[in-house]
Amino acid sequence: PFSEYRGAGRVLRWEYPFLRWMEAQGYDVGYATDVDLQRDPSIVHGRRLILFVGHPEYWSRPMRATLDAAIAAGTNVAFFSADEIYWRIRLDSTSGPLREVTCYRHSELDPLAATDPQDATTLWREPPAAEPESRTIGEMYGGIVSTPADWVVTAPDNWIYAGTGVRAGDTFSNLVGQEYDRYWPELSPPGVTVLSTSPVQPAAGREPEMFAAPKPGESGSGGSRA
Repeated sequence: PFSEYRGAGRVLRWEYPFLRWMEAQGYDVGYATDVDLQRDPSIVHGRRLILFVGHPEYWSRPMRATLDAAIAAGTNVAFFSADEIYWRIRLDSTSGPLREVTCYRHSELDPLAATDPQDATTLWREPPAAEPESRTIGEMYGGIVSTPADWVVTAPDNWIYAGTGVRAGDTFSNLVGQEYDRYWPELSPPGVTVLSTSPVQPAAGREPEMFAAPKPGESGSGGSRA
C-alpha cells in the first residue's frame, strides 16, 4: 500500500486534507493506524472521540473487538467515509509482528474457515460467521457510484447540522462518492438517525452481491444513507 505517493500510501489522498483542517482549528488530537487497534487495544482508553477519515475497509476480529468495546464504554466514534469494516482479515506475523494481511475473500479457499469460522476471511456480512458491519456502525457498504452524487439533507434539526441553516431537501453537491453506504433497519442497532437520504446511480456491476437488490419500496437506483 505504500508504493504510492513516495511511500505515504493513500494517506495524502484520504486523510491529509482532514488532518490539515483539524490542526488548523487547534483540536487536541492524537494519531494511530488501524493496525494499532489490534497491536495495543488500550490506545482507545480515555478518548472522547475516535475518528476514521480515510478508507478503513479491511478489519481483523481483534480490531473490531477493540472498537466495539470502546463504543460499549461510551466512547464516541465517527466514520467520515464509506466502505468501512467490509472485509474480515487476519493480521499474520510470518514476516514480523502484524506485517501481513491475509484475506482469501471466499470461505471455501480459506483453510481456517472450517475450524475457526469467526476468523474466516470473507465479507463481515457473509457466512460462515456473519457479523454485518452495521451492528457496529449502523449502516453498511452499498456500492460504487457511477458519478458523484449530491448529499440530500434529512433530519435538519439534528445537532450535526447546527449552525448551517440547512432545511430538509437541501443538498451538498458531489459529496457522495466514490463509494457509498446504505441503511438496513433490520441489520442495525436501535436508535439510528438517518441524516441524509441521497439518490445515487450505482456503477454497473459494482454493488456487493449480498444485499445488492433494492429493498421493497426503494428506488431501483439505490440510495446513500448516512
